[in-house]
Order: sequence, then C-alpha cells, then structure tokens
Amino acid sequence: MTLITSYRKHVLREFSAIFRFSLRKLRGMLFLYGFLQTILLPLLLLLNIESTRNRPLSHTVPSSAFYDALRVLFGVTAVPLMLIFSVVFVLQLFRYLHGKRSVDFFHALPVGRTPMLLGKYCAGLFSLLVPFLCNVLLCTLTGILYRVFNCAILLWLLSETLWFLLMTISCFTFAMLIAVCSGTTMEMMLSGIFISASWPLAVLLLLVLAECLLPGYAPSYNIAAIMAFSPPAAAFVPFAASMI
Repeated sequence: MTLITSYRKHVLREFSAIFRFSLRKLRGMLFLYGFLQTILLPLLLLLNIESTRNRPLSHTVPSSAFYDALRVLFGVTAVPLMLIFSVVFVLQLFRYLHGKRSVDFFHALPVGRTPMLLGKYCAGLFSLLVPFLCNVLLCTLTGILYRVFNCAILLWLLSETLWFLLMTISCFTFAMLIAVCSGTTMEMMLSGIFISASWPLAVLLLLVLAECLLPGYAPSYNIAAIMAFSPPAAAFVPFAASMI
C-alpha cells in the first residue's frame, strides 16, 4: 500500500512538472490564440450589435440579430482558429518525437513516458479550451448588457459550446495521435490531410456504389452526416447552414 501511494504521488509530481513546462512553452502561442479569439469573437460581435443599433429607425437590438451574428462568428472565426491552433500546439508539444536527438533527450529525463504524454496533452487542451470559454463568457455578458439574451439563446449557446468543446478535444486528440504515429513533421501533415479527407470520401463512394449495385436503393446524401466522419469537418456541422 505504501509503495502504491508513493508511486501515485511520484506520477502526479511528474505530470504536474510536465504540464507546467508545456504551458510555459506554449505561452506565446496561447497569448496569440486568446488575443485573436477576443478580436474575432466578442469584439466583432460587439461591433455588429452597435452597427445594428445605430441604423436609422432602430435604437434597439433584436435577439435574432444577436443570435445570427453569434452563429456566424462561431462557424467563421472560432472553428477555423481552433483547427489551426490545434495543429500549432501539437507541433510545439510533440515535434520532439520527430527527431532522434530530441527523442533521446526527452526520454533520458527522469520522467515516465505516460506522465510526459498526458502532461503535454492536458496542457494543449487547457490552452485551447480556456481562451474559448473566456470569450464565450464575454459574448454572454455582451448579450446581457444589451438585453438581447434570452432562454432560447442561452440553451443554444450551451449546446453549441458543448459541441465546440467536444470537437476541440476530438481534433486535438486526432492531431496528437497523428503526430505520435508519424516519423516526421511532413509525414504528420500529409497523413492528417489524407485521413481527414479520405474517410468522408470513402463513405460517399460507398453510398454511390450501393446506389449503382442495389436495385431500388436510393440513399440520402446527407452532407452533415458524411462530414461527421472527419473530426475537422465535423466541427463545422452545426454552423454550416449559417455559413452558406
């Protein structure tokens, strides 16, 4: 029992050290990500609300305008930023696996491989999720201050925020697995693009083949369902209608 407790404390210490080290390594990109999200989400939302408010014969902002602006901004700015910085954070955290000297150096440290991977993984997710949640809070406060926030928008925002968090975890995990399983950075990039595109394309080809071979079979080509087979594309599904 004493050995198990000591081992757990040792693993937690290693995890905490790697987590803090990884956050320090990401702090520049973390600041940039938070800054860009603040400009492209709550600030643009505020400018949109003010432009709607200052139109002739319109001194109030309807809830529908707030909802439409937030929905478009989620799909046009928040999701692409999340996808870009997921790859950037993975490259910063796991690029050491693509060089022999860096691999030898990190694996020579008195830290287990499991705490090392988990510490870097959690640091990456923390860097992606915290700025987004802070900006969602700013958007919520903006809606409350302009008195356009209601229960329907609150429920929508909660559901889309949960979806965004799920997609962030999925995309970052997907990118991390590709990085861990690849031998070089170029191989990681090419593999990620190929796998992301090949799964939806394979599903679409199977539907077309089934329609050609099975008499009377007429599949429904649901683009949203086909996109869901690729984590980067699935992140856009709830916002696709507002982006078209």
